[in-house]
Amino acid sequence: MAGLTANPVTPLDPANAKVGADGWFPDIPLALVRNSVRLGNGEVTTDRLRAAIEAAMLTAFRQLAGWRATHVLAGAEKLADVTAEEINDRNQAEALWERLIISLTAADLFAGSRDITATDRGLYRATDKEDGADEYHRRAWAAVADLKTFAPGNTRADVPRNRVELI
Repeated sequence: MAGLTANPVTPLDPANAKVGADGWFPDIPLALVRNSVRLGNGEVTTDRLRAAIEAAMLTAFRQLAGWRATHVLAGAEKLADVTAEEINDRNQAEALWERLIISLTAADLFAGSRDITATDRGLYRATDKEDGADEYHRRAWAAVADLKTFAPGNTRADVPRNRVELI
């Protein structure tokens, strides 16, 4: 009798693997990013994913430094303290932080995935990946603007969302 046996799928990342933020912003689980973005079938190694998330956090820290300082001075001990508003039983500020890091990570991975040995067809696909990186950057900057609308004292700030690059 012939039968099929299934081999267990080996997880791409160690269980509960995450990139630690700085204590004020929450940590980001690798599985959250891997499950949110189409990263291929194991093409992105754990080390490469971790490095991309770290780079995303460093960019986000710089983009939000002034905003964060304002909230810390107003008494916020962590990101979740900037608003009590929730979406799907989650703090909205933390949800936007995750979106920001996922988007910056995806943009970094898409932008850096061009193969130097690519054929003409491969270069055409690389253009699609660059377009994808641009879209993820757009989403990241929208998340930054949305986070900045949370002003101290549970008030809202009007934050412009347009980013224009002059040619």
